[in-house]
Amino acid sequence: MLSYIDERVSNFIERLRIIENEDVEIEETEDERRARELILHSPQHAGEGVSQADIDAMLSGDDSEGSAESDQADIDKLFD
Repeated sequence: MLSYIDERVSNFIERLRIIENEDVEIEETEDERRARELILHSPQHAGEGVSQADIDAMLSGDDSEGSAESDQADIDKLFD
């Protein structure tokens, strides 16, 4: 189970392309910094992301299938 979790986390980090060396300074212009901060602190763009209704349905367990596989598929959709 731990290997599975490690694989999932590693895959997630790879998708985010997180730099492992935090000492590396990233040069960005003031406009780039502002754009990055606005994305981090703003609502998602229209038509993108996962709706709150989808998340609520997933967490409430109200799906008709109710299997572990369908639950995992719902979680995987969040990271696609």
